[in-house]
Amino acid sequence: MPVISMLTIGQTPRPDISGDLRQLLPSHWELREYGALDGLTRREAEALCGYDGQGELLVTRMAGDARQIALSAEKVFARLQTCITLAEKEGADLHLMACTGNFPPYFHEKTILYPGVCQRKAALAVDGRVGVLIPNAAQEEQIRGWWAACGAPHVLLEAADPFGAAAEIERAAKELKEQGAEVLCLDCFGYTLEHKAAAEAASGLRAVLPREVLCQMAKEELSCLN
Repeated sequence: MPVISMLTIGQTPRPDISGDLRQLLPSHWELREYGALDGLTRREAEALCGYDGQGELLVTRMAGDARQIALSAEKVFARLQTCITLAEKEGADLHLMACTGNFPPYFHEKTILYPGVCQRKAALAVDGRVGVLIPNAAQEEQIRGWWAACGAPHVLLEAADPFGAAAEIERAAKELKEQGAEVLCLDCFGYTLEHKAAAEAASGLRAVLPREVLCQMAKEELSCLN
């Protein structure tokens, strides 16, 4: 039975993520969660990894707290090495990075799968202009740069909090459709299968969801063990 580690920049447990992953992955795979902010209070997390206006901004949530927490990518990424090392010590066969950001190299023996570039390429493979839902308006320039690096400097962007009401997702999807989007990408791992369905229903457009892309990557990676 494959053991899969889910690595989050936030805090575990994250049933809003693991519930979807268990639905998307083979039922006999064991999923274990590891979070960069595990063991910290919100105040401690903000003191250690809070965004200070420098470098890249990432957003996530604490366990049991649906509010966004703004983090410094550099600071929180450094804490993930401990998660990777622990997961491998505990028998992980594969790591799934539950974030669409760009990560530094880590020390690891087992493969780490990252959804960021892959989900952007999946959206770009669909014929038509891409509309991108992002979790925080302050990330607009940063995420536009991520898409430009994939060959798409002119995507449409609209902010919608993945930890807020579904109506916010629907609003953003409709606005992107009105602006000329022909396919959507929900560019944050916080967006759920339910959010994807809401975006597609509101806009009539196909939507690419990072966690679906990541799970397909995982199944391909471990197909020999099925």
